[in-house]
Amino acid sequence: MLNKHLNSYSVMGFATFNKRPGVETSAIIDASLNWSREFLGPLEGIGFHCLFQNMNGGFADIILATDFEALGQMNEDFSSSETSAKMMQLLDPDSIKLNAMAISQEGFTPPEDFSCLEVGFMKSETSSKEQILKHSQMLEENYLRKFDNTKGHFIGEIEPGSYTDVTFGRTLGDTRKICMDFDNDQTAKEFLSLFDPSSFKLDFWSLLA
Repeated sequence: MLNKHLNSYSVMGFATFNKRPGVETSAIIDASLNWSREFLGPLEGIGFHCLFQNMNGGFADIILATDFEALGQMNEDFSSSETSAKMMQLLDPDSIKLNAMAISQEGFTPPEDFSCLEVGFMKSETSSKEQILKHSQMLEENYLRKFDNTKGHFIGEIEPGSYTDVTFGRTLGDTRKICMDFDNDQTAKEFLSLFDPSSFKLDFWSLLA
């Protein structure tokens, strides 16, 4: 994990990928730690990085940046980094998916004591951004904060009408159960009703490095 403890972040990069056949998970972890330390560490505006794995064996990276300019500069510098090339040698290139999102919560910083991540993708053509953020705040206050498992939460905006719901949790099991029980809570159901149900894509990720 890379954590420079910057004052706040407004952008999150989220990448998912699979390893090539025959590559050990330990090799992915080692390469990610080297890449985080040697490539991301010196970059201005890049302050936080973690590697995760889901229950299907897939991997995800999150990178927190102070702004889109910093994330864009990282992308420009990526191909010139030796540690980037070593990391890419381990990955199935066809599996790589990249997303960048604006963090809706002002002054966001990641929690210190989390071990997993929930990331849900969803779309809405009928609800305004203001409505979504209002109901997200209600979701936090009336549902998510009832559980000491919830360590952090925000709504990300990929583009107009395309959003992510991101939750940092203490344990994978509790985080998954809280999300699966949305249909049993009125505030959570009202939040979900803002989105096209056919657009939902949800996954849970355990912290590796």
